[in-house]
Amino acid sequence: MFVQIILKNRRGTGFFCKFLVSNKNANVHALITNNHIINEEILQEGIQIKIEIDNNRENRIISIKNDRRVYTNRKYDITIIEIIEKDGITNFLELNENIYNYDIL
Repeated sequence: MFVQIILKNRRGTGFFCKFLVSNKNANVHALITNNHIINEEILQEGIQIKIEIDNNRENRIISIKNDRRVYTNRKYDITIIEIIEKDGITNFLELNENIYNYDIL
């Protein structure tokens, strides 16, 4: 599911997906976006992300704190944020490929 991400001073897009991390033998639900939208500096502050789903028909606020796993990489311009049950997100793209040796997840 593709979404709009809204922070105080920036907007971007992302998507929700579910994938298996093989070396951890665990399924992960995640929000994937670009590092230039959500990066290490922004995450250190502890942020709230407004998510617009289906062209603003549904909105969610996700608080990013130390209660979830996060991966961000400036070189590859990617940020992955674990989605947890209290976020209330239920519709995820399912990736068929396993992800191996994924450092933070």
